[in-house]
Amino acid sequence: MTGTMSTSAAPAAQGGDAHAQRDPLVIAHRGDSLVAPENTMAAFAAAAAGGADMIEIDLHMSADGEGIVIHDGTVDRTTDASGAVGDLDVAEIARFDAGSWFDPAFGGQHVPLIGDVLELLERHPRVRLLLEFKDPWDEGPLRRVLGEIQDAGLAERVLVQSFFPPVLQTLRTHATEIPRGLIATRFDEQVLATCAELDVVACNPRHTLVAADPQIVDQVHAAGLQIMVWTPNEPEQWEPLVAAGVDGIITDRPDRLRGFLQVRDGAHSSSSAPSEVPATGDGQVPAGGRGPVPAGAQAAQG
Repeated sequence: MTGTMSTSAAPAAQGGDAHAQRDPLVIAHRGDSLVAPENTMAAFAAAAAGGADMIEIDLHMSADGEGIVIHDGTVDRTTDASGAVGDLDVAEIARFDAGSWFDPAFGGQHVPLIGDVLELLERHPRVRLLLEFKDPWDEGPLRRVLGEIQDAGLAERVLVQSFFPPVLQTLRTHATEIPRGLIATRFDEQVLATCAELDVVACNPRHTLVAADPQIVDQVHAAGLQIMVWTPNEPEQWEPLVAAGVDGIITDRPDRLRGFLQVRDGAHSSSSAPSEVPATGDGQVPAGGRGPVPAGAQAAQG
């Protein structure tokens, strides 16, 4: 595949004890969006401080072609203003309060630009980014965002994803070194064929699909892909996904997922310690274990 990962993140071994696999990546959905307003720098900082492996963000295009970090197509729900993101320019959006709706303590939080998030990654070198391009993008602005990632030297720490194959095709054409993922609302052979056609490194389905059919994980791994599911928020949802061997869990509760995994690992290590895969000091997994990948709900996906 043209977009490779900065670490040798082999898919889970086929068969065997799922508990012998490395924990899935903890991916903070819109940041730590239960403790701070979603898709703000406060939520991203909280996710990094809470031990998230990756931060998932959403990116819309402003009227003047800049990358705006916001989930919805309008600013109505998460700011003190109204209007479609695509009808507003950066100067207008910069004036909006993106925190007070969540809690007055977050008053003054702004709607981030993609450059703000890249600066945060530079301050937190162990954190990766899962970047979703919302809606179809014009090629010029899309290439501008890719250029920002490349100029920051962060291509290997970002995984870009989208529901839209044309977006992924443009990403493949103009930034082959940045890994890509397809977001899936269903799973079948056609989805895997689309992944192969787009040369992505990850197939990221809704968590309920995997809960209903854990063999999806084996099928995705057999295709040489990673699988990161969205957006389970409760331990009873996390457990079967971890047991199935998913590579990442995108959640609104990253700090609690981290605690869940630590408790779960402790319980299993006390009963089956010889089967555990040891991690090295830098968080990587030796050859044969499933290592981290780079980067890398409340409303519609995520």
